Parts: sequence; C-alpha cells; structure tokens
Amino acid sequence: MVSKTIEIDNSATLYNCNPNINDYRNTGVGFVVSNHSMVTATDFKEIDGRIATIKIRSLATSQTINLIGCYAPTESSSEDISKDKFYLKLKNTIKQLKSNKLPILVLGDFNCRLGQDLHTYYPNIVGKANNLEPETSANGIRLINLCETLSLRVMNTFITKPAHKTHTWVHPKTQTGHIIDLVLTENNSRIMVSDIHNSRSMEANTDHYMVTTILKLKYLNYNKIPNTNSKRKQRQRKAIHALNPEYPNILNNLLQNNHNLNQIEKAMIQAAHKAAIPYKSATKRWQHNIGNLLKEEIKHRKQLRLNWLNNPTTTNKNLYMQTSKIVKNKVKLAKDQYIKDRISEMNSYFKKHDLHLTHKMLDDILATIRNHSYKAKRTNQVKDSDLQYHYQNLFNAKLNQDNIQLPVKTTNDSELTINEINQSLKKMKNQTTPGNNGITSEMIKQGGDKLNNILLKIMNQIWKNPCTMPDHWIDADVISIYKNKGLRSDPNNYRSIFLLDTIGKLFAGIVCNRLVQLTDKYLPITQFGFRKNLSTVQAITTLRHIIQSSIDTNRTIVLTFVDLTKAFDTIPKQIILNTLNKLCPSKNINSCITKLLDDPKGYLKNSELNFTMKRGVRQGSKEGPAIFNLVFQKILEQTIDKTLKGVTLKDQYNKIWTIKHLEYADDLCLLTNTTEEATKALNHLQQYLTSIGMEISISKTKYMIINKKAITSNVKINNKDIEEVESFHYLGSTINNKGTPDSAVTYNIEKAKNAIIKIKPILKSKELNLDTKAKMVDSSKIPILTYGLESTVLRKQDWSRLEAVLNTVRRIILGINDRKQLTVEQLRLKINLPNLASKIMQNRLNLWYVAHKRPNNLMVRSLYSIFENQCNNRKAHTKNWLRQLFQDIKEMGERLPSNWINQPNKVKINAYQEHFPKIIGKRQLNHVCQNANCNRMFATMKEMNRHIRNDHQNKTNSESQYSCPLTDCNKTYKTLGWLNRHMQSCQPKYNLTKAEPKTS
Repeated sequence: MVSKTIEIDNSATLYNCNPNINDYRNTGVGFVVSNHSMVTATDFKEIDGRIATIKIRSLATSQTINLIGCYAPTESSSEDISKDKFYLKLKNTIKQLKSNKLPILVLGDFNCRLGQDLHTYYPNIVGKANNLEPETSANGIRLINLCETLSLRVMNTFITKPAHKTHTWVHPKTQTGHIIDLVLTENNSRIMVSDIHNSRSMEANTDHYMVTTILKLKYLNYNKIPNTNSKRKQRQRKAIHALNPEYPNILNNLLQNNHNLNQIEKAMIQAAHKAAIPYKSATKRWQHNIGNLLKEEIKHRKQLRLNWLNNPTTTNKNLYMQTSKIVKNKVKLAKDQYIKDRISEMNSYFKKHDLHLTHKMLDDILATIRNHSYKAKRTNQVKDSDLQYHYQNLFNAKLNQDNIQLPVKTTNDSELTINEINQSLKKMKNQTTPGNNGITSEMIKQGGDKLNNILLKIMNQIWKNPCTMPDHWIDADVISIYKNKGLRSDPNNYRSIFLLDTIGKLFAGIVCNRLVQLTDKYLPITQFGFRKNLSTVQAITTLRHIIQSSIDTNRTIVLTFVDLTKAFDTIPKQIILNTLNKLCPSKNINSCITKLLDDPKGYLKNSELNFTMKRGVRQGSKEGPAIFNLVFQKILEQTIDKTLKGVTLKDQYNKIWTIKHLEYADDLCLLTNTTEEATKALNHLQQYLTSIGMEISISKTKYMIINKKAITSNVKINNKDIEEVESFHYLGSTINNKGTPDSAVTYNIEKAKNAIIKIKPILKSKELNLDTKAKMVDSSKIPILTYGLESTVLRKQDWSRLEAVLNTVRRIILGINDRKQLTVEQLRLKINLPNLASKIMQNRLNLWYVAHKRPNNLMVRSLYSIFENQCNNRKAHTKNWLRQLFQDIKEMGERLPSNWINQPNKVKINAYQEHFPKIIGKRQLNHVCQNANCNRMFATMKEMNRHIRNDHQNKTNSESQYSCPLTDCNKTYKTLGWLNRHMQSCQPKYNLTKAEPKTS
C-alpha cells in the first residue's frame, strides 16, 4: 500500500494511508493537519491498513509528540486471528516509538466496551468516570491487556463529563450511546490531557461523533537561549511552624563532632523533621479538624453529584440538592467552630503579649473566612518563561566602560568570633521563608553552643579562603513579588527576591557588619538608608523642616525627586569591586564579597528555569544594602556633587553649611535654588548612569517648587520636560509645597481605612472581647494612621479627622450603624483605644532621642538651623516644632525650668542637649496613661499606676480619708498603705515615721 499526502485548498494537509480497494470498509487511517496552526507534521508512516503514525511538533513549546491512529476490528467480526494480529502490531508499534523517548498519544476507534467494574481491578488504567457499560466485551479485555503490558491508561475514563458528552457512537437499533473512540496515554506521560468530549456540531460523513481532545503543553520561549545548566527540581518543603524543646538534644546526637557542612545540614533537617510542627496551608487548615463522619458525608455528596451528571433525572437532581444543603450547613458549622477556637487561641496570645503569633493567627482566621476584600483575585499571572527572559536581559547587560583595576590594600584581619555569630543571629528574623535546603533561622538559634562552635570553624575556613565557599550559598531560589501597580502579566512590575541559604546569610551578615564598621565613615549625613539610628521618618522630618523654613523666610527652593530604574539590579559588578577596593582596606572582606557576587544563579521558585546574575546586588541579601550605599555615594560624588550648589543654611552658632541632596538608598531628592541648576545636575547624572548601564526613569521623576515666584523654565532630562507636582509621596508620607500636614493626614487615613476593612470580620466577631479588639487595632492599625505625623505640627482639623477614624473603628467593634446612637464620649468609654496625641508625642520623643545617638545628625542640625536672613516670625514652623517638643517633655512630668519655653534657642538647645538624653536615656517612656484626657507617659507600669491613683481616682473619689502630714502637701489617699508608700518616698527628706490610722 502506498500512503498519500494531499493538500486541501491550501488550508490543511491530509496524510492518508490508502485503504485496500478490496476491503475499503475495514481499512484506512489518516491525519488532517492545519497549515495555519502552530504545529508541523513529520515522519508519517503506515504500519498497516489499520495503524499509522505521525510526529507533531508544537512551534510554541518546541515539543514533539508521537501520534498513533488506529482502527480496530469490530466486535461482530468472527475472525479472532485478525483481532489478535491487530493488537500485536499495535503493541510492537508503541514499543518501537517508546525508544525515541517522546510522548505518545494513541487515538482511534477500538470498537470495544469497558465495564464499570474495571476501575476496581485496574485503577491505573480505567478511571472512575467509566460508568456507561454494564459488562466488558472481548475487545475490551484485549485493550486492557495491552494497556497493562505497556503501562497505558484510557483517558476517556479519567475525565468526568455528563453522559451526553462522553459517548462517541449510538447503536442504530437500541439507540444506546457507547464509548468506543478512545484516547490512550502513558502513565508517566509528560503531556496532560485536560479535556475530552464529543463534538456533535462537527460533520465528517460518519455515524461516529467527532472527539475533541485538549492537551496542555508546557510553554517554552522558543527565542530563549538553551539552558545547559538546569537545576534539578527539588521537592518543596513546608515551612516550620514551631520546634519542640527536644530539638537541641536530637541535633547534638546527630552532629557527633562532624565538621562537614553537608552532613551538618542533613543533621539539622533530620532533627527538624523529628521535632518540628509543619505549617499547614491557611485556607485548608480548618479541614483537618472536621470529624470522619462529616468527611464521609462530603464524599457521599460528591458521588451523588456524579450520578446526577451521568444520569440527569429529576430524582437524582433532587437527591443531590437535598444532601448538598444538609452537608453545606454542617460544613459551615464546622468552619465556624474552627474560627471560634482560633479566636479564643488568639485571645490567649494577646494575654501573653505575643503579637507575632497573634497576627499569624489573625491571617489564619481571615484566610478561613475567605473574605474577598481581604484577598484580591489574582488573574493574568505572569508566566515563568516571561520572568526568566526578563531577568536574563536585566542582569546580563554589559558594562559600557572599561574595567578599572585598582590596587588592593591588605590588613591582618582577625578570625571570626562566637560573639559575631550571636550578634548576627539576633538580627535574623524568625518565621521567614528558608532557602532551597529548608534550613530556617530557628534551627540555628535553637541548635545550641555545639552547633555554633562547629559553624564558627567552618566559617573561619571560608573566611581565610573564600574560594571554598559552597555554591548553594551563592545561588538561590527567586520569588517574584508584585509591586501592586501595572498589569500582573507584565514582568517589569515584579521585584525579584532571593531566598538565600540561611547559614550563608549568617556568614554574609558577619562580613557585612565588618564592612559597615570600616566604611560607614565614608557615607555622608544625607544618606539615611540601611544605617544604624537612621530611619525614613528622620529623612521626612528633615525635608519638612527645610520646606517650612523656606516658606517662613519667603525663599524659593526646587525639590527634584529622582527615580532610578531598577537601581539595585543594574549596578555594574566592576563598579562595585572598584569601590570596595578603594574604600575597604580588608582583603578578606573584599574577597568574600567578590565570591558572593561571582555570577550567582537564580532559580525561579517551583520551576526548573534559571538565569545568571552578571550585574546588580541580590535583593534579600545581607551585604546588598551596604554595598549599594557605597557605590551610590561614589556615583553622586562624581556627578551631582561637582555641579550642584545646593541650599545654604545657618545653624544656631551662625555657622553656614550647605545641603545638596537627601537620599534613602536609591530614593534621591535634589535641593536647588533654580530649575536650571536642577536640569544641569540631572543631565550630568543621566549621562554618567547611561555610560555604566543604568538610567533615570523620566516618567517617575518629579519636581516641586517651594515659593514659586519668577521661575518660568521647567526641569528637563535630555530635553524632555519632567512633571511638576504640588505634592509628592516621599518615603511613605505625602509632602506638599505648602508645608501643611493635610496631604499626609489624608494619605494615612486612606491606608488605615483599607487596613481596617481587611480585619472587619474579626472586629465584628462576638467571640473576641472588646479589650482584645482594641489591642489588635492599637498594635497593627494605629501605627499606619500615625506614620510620619511626628515630623509636623498638626492642626485642630487634622486631629478631628484622625479621631473620626478611631470613632469609626469603635462603631465597627460595637456593631453600631447609626452615628447618633452614641456620643463620642460614650464611644470612648466603651472602647478604650489609645490616645493619638500620646502616641504621636511618644513617637516624636523617641525619634528625637534616636537622632541624638548619632553625632552630627542631619535632622537635628536642620531643625536647629534656619535659612539666611531669618525672619522674626513668632509663628515659624521651626519654633512651633521646638515648642511642641519641649511641651512634650514637660508633659512627661519632668521638672523643667519654668522659663524653659521663653529662653533663646541657643541657651535652650545647650541646656536641652545636656538634659534630654539623661531623661530619655535612663527612662524609656513606653507606658501611656489610659485616661482619654491625659497625655502623660511613664517609664514603668508602677509609676503610671501611681499617677492614676493619685491624679485621677482621688479627684473623683470623696472617700479618701488618709492625708499626708506635711504642711506643704495636700495629697489624700484612700488606704493607709498608699499613704505609707508616699511617706517612704518623702522619708529621706523629712525623716517621717510610719503613719497612724488618723482620719482627716
């Protein structure tokens, strides 16, 4: 027989094996392939008049599939020899095709019937969906034997569909539907059959229905570079929820003085499996607490649904609907009981002051409730192949300048110590996602001194010879975090986070600490990012002081907020190494960091795709922020610092100093007097960044003018205008050109309301008591509402808007919809939320105290400084802020001089610098009076309770009958014990004796 290839109207190609002219009803197999699809057909072969093969290659996935088309003899045929001959040829054909290791798909008319009981005996061959035939025919037995021999499965029986969608042929006499056109695949096939159903609308001049089979192939980018160093996909381990107290003993028994890193890691993982509680999925965790009886009822409901789909009668439908309603109510009760148990458990955590486990339990409850406002639907997710292609282009760009080799200075570096390991361990967070080997920080922290000493010896060997650093410390799994802006399908809207090995992070943390100690002196006071005793709020406060001082002195300044495109990911490696060689004198530190940056590989989480990182620093690493600060400072020194004049200020000692820019890591703010100066500096910076493979995002860069007078020109980059704004979102707080706090208050209120909506189901729950709800809001939502507000002085209308948010929360907790049902005072008495004025005052004092820890702090200096030609405006913002700060100190109950406020700034500041650190340094004010009309804070709970007894209870209680015997003291007490405690504090001064029971 000769096979033919026929073109059909230039739209499709028919591959046909010629049927036997004498037996045209019993032979003939063909394939029709569209010429306009993303597949190509090759190697068409005719095995027999009943069997043919062809290879189909997908251009989209670069994947090839072996297709076998067959036509088995009918059941009515009396020649068993021809039937056995057909199945023997089909068996040999499949065996031959298996040798090329390509997926196999068998399609054809097998003219057989498979019984309902086959799933019991052959569960890997026949699925549960086969419930049409009462008995298995002879051809069916032959097919089952073939599948059992070659490890095949009948996919029609594994996909549940209604009966009218599954049968492929209707008997002409009985009008009964049968499944005789089947699809076979291998048991371990790499292709996935997602759907099989008949298509009644297709007409092919046959009494059979056409069968539609949908395959899911793994998408691969056919333009990408082939990956020769693919990483073997490992089984993903679940995160550790907790470790038992037996973990250190188990680990010590497994270590046995072994100094091999691989053996130590295996011992830690083995000990953790024996002594760890696995962290289950939050959305399915409640299902582990339901009873076996309810589980059986759920299975029964599922079986009734299948019966209804296969036999869609009214009786089956009503039976399923009634059972489903009963089971649904029972599931709801079980879920509600689980939520009640978790809420009571959360109450116990609150009583223990364990906020971490409390909020973890809160996430568990919200995930169980499945509130749509809490967890948004994620659609149009980006593909792993697109992310790989994006990261490959992002990290593999070449440097556009020559590599500069600088001489390396060497020093005698001391070995690492156990104290450095302990300090680095304290900085590592708990309950974080581990690296690929599954080792968490808790495993190291609870491992004991024996594990730390072994790790110290290993790290010292690597410290002396960084070339011995293991590869899994450098390579890491990568997760892509959506930035909550733009399309989810766009890979540019994702940030890559490296899940590094925990032991490697511990070593990198020690190296980073030594690097910071040697190089922190090279960073200017204008860099607030990732440095000790510096924060975003300090940068916000500094900028607010400069803006308000400009308004008070009626002077024009231009603020340019520069946005760099993926700054951390695009810094050239040569620039990093050259900067370290110049600034860091330690040979060991430079060698270790060079090894950490030695082309690390990133493996996409839960995927085999990877990329090589040839530039940038790894986000999520310990050394990344410190390296970026040094390199970014060198870039600014070579560009902006040479062309920018900056803004001139004068401090309290009449010393003139200049500030050119503020930066928090890569968030850069330029300060200039004119737009022309800003344009010149930006173009110089852009020109240099382009030469090293970096760039400024023109669309995200904005500028703001304070006291705009005669300025008419715009700020430009490469002759392109950038947008002028009246307000800008800077480091989490909104700043406007008027110096008022209303924009910051509005932004904080919106964020706080969105956060409160997420926990609204919990706040409405009746299982939580009111105090727990109030503490929950205080610990997680009040900081959002008050963030950055300590940097400004709020007005009456600002306080009113903030208090309105708390009143809304109180009404949600009480379940009140009518605003007139309770007054504001009644709401405050029922729900005791913290006083916002006390919170902001505490934040302002702590901010000021931390700022004084670092010498020559820019925030302190900017507050004590004013512009040249200072005006004598008594309402100036700087004086208001200082007056508010001194008022806060006075509110603490400290005995400050009566004329403190009226002193000149110079005298006041000198006295303050001596007095204030002594106040706060010895007494951390963490306890606030719970009275709504009192803002005082105290260092200890004992002092606060004494204040409440003396200043609040005695004022309203007329039964106080014990008075102090001192003539200049009018204090009275309710009990004799309180009076004796008061007299003990006065005894060294007045030599008082114990009080006698004498009423006043």
